[in-house]
Amino acid sequence: MYATINACSKRTMRARRNARLAPLFLSLVFIQACATGPSKEQAISLEQSISQGNFGMVAAESKRVGKLDDKGEGDLSWRLNAASGSLHAADFQAAKRQFDIVDNTVNQSDAKTLSVSTNYSPRVYDKMMVNTYTALAVLASEGADKARPEFARAEDRARQAEEYFAKEIAAVDAKAAKDANEGKVDLTGALTSLGQDATYKQTVAQLASYANSKPFFNPVQTYLQGLFLATSGSGADLEKARGNFRRLLDVSTAKAFIQQDLALVESRIAGKPVQPMIWVIFENGQSALLRQYNVTLPVPVLGQRGATVGVATVALPRFETQALAYPALDLRTAGAAQVSVPLADFDAVMGAEFNKRYPSIVGRAVAEVALKMVLQSAANRSGNAVLQLGALVASQVSTTDTRSWMMLPKRFDVARVPVPADGVLNVGAAGASLVSIKVSPGKSAIVVVKAMRPGSPLVVTTYPL
Repeated sequence: MYATINACSKRTMRARRNARLAPLFLSLVFIQACATGPSKEQAISLEQSISQGNFGMVAAESKRVGKLDDKGEGDLSWRLNAASGSLHAADFQAAKRQFDIVDNTVNQSDAKTLSVSTNYSPRVYDKMMVNTYTALAVLASEGADKARPEFARAEDRARQAEEYFAKEIAAVDAKAAKDANEGKVDLTGALTSLGQDATYKQTVAQLASYANSKPFFNPVQTYLQGLFLATSGSGADLEKARGNFRRLLDVSTAKAFIQQDLALVESRIAGKPVQPMIWVIFENGQSALLRQYNVTLPVPVLGQRGATVGVATVALPRFETQALAYPALDLRTAGAAQVSVPLADFDAVMGAEFNKRYPSIVGRAVAEVALKMVLQSAANRSGNAVLQLGALVASQVSTTDTRSWMMLPKRFDVARVPVPADGVLNVGAAGASLVSIKVSPGKSAIVVVKAMRPGSPLVVTTYPL
């Protein structure tokens, strides 16, 4: 009698455990299924459009790949690409519409703390660039007065960045710990085994090279806001612009260049006239991409009869840097010449954050793959065909998210020339065709030049100040 009751009790416990584990492998399958990617033909078409500087086509293709609509449905990473494609194609209303959808989605996520989900989770640098690009779109389409609050929002996003990052990391770490506990996995032991892998060591060492870069600080946002306030503001605006340029002196290699901008602000604060200028921002190359690599490692599993060791393969992302489009830009007007200098290495902005994020990414990935291993074992013991099939599918699905905002540049370069009497600025680079730009004589402007591939044409967008 006792043996019968005990056997029934064990079957009941196994049934409850199977019922508890079943939604977990289903969610693992669903998460990966929602990671939208282009087909081979779409990927080739996107690459051609990027190389040719056809950013209007990049926007259209991103909308198709991401299945985007104007109500917010679709893959968020592709909406970022569609938005920036529209911006660089000078379709400012479309860019603002897409960036607004992204920003609303991000704000909702921030309010409830970002966590591992089926949608793309924007990084801190993504969020700051969303608000910065939105400010530029509004500046071009609606003027300086409307752009002012957008630049303020970009600053506020930067101020809150570290707080939101801490919340996100806490949520991811909690999810990994919960999954490890659910599957009775020795997460510490598995991570120790992972630490012996050569590719993992190389990845960690590469990311550590960005450890000296200031995390959660976007020099481009700080610089563009400083330019806007220095040219369109007065009083407190000028003081804030001076503060922006002083902060940049601590992190940028373009110290002599920034000192000149600071001198212009000081002149305005002193009430002295300042010559109208053209500031050129060169979005040079493509930012680092995420690529997957796999590591097979032993995973200790704790049970009533002691620890057993299984073997699992974990998929992890690595940081893959891309090439600059050109070493520099050459600027020429009727009365001046200038060569651009690097303002901000955006790979370092990304790498500094990714370096801090990586332990949580790894912890989540190891816990997830270990849980799959436990699910497969539990399903095999259960004799339940549905559970066995589901666990088998889950065990063969990689959930490493290598999506990114692929339209971001590798580096931001800057140059500055006085506005010529004829308003004509010629911009070129070694191996690129010369581009002639017309700005309003006597009025300052920001000119953004973008090229994502070596040999790509220079695509120019003008933002009057």
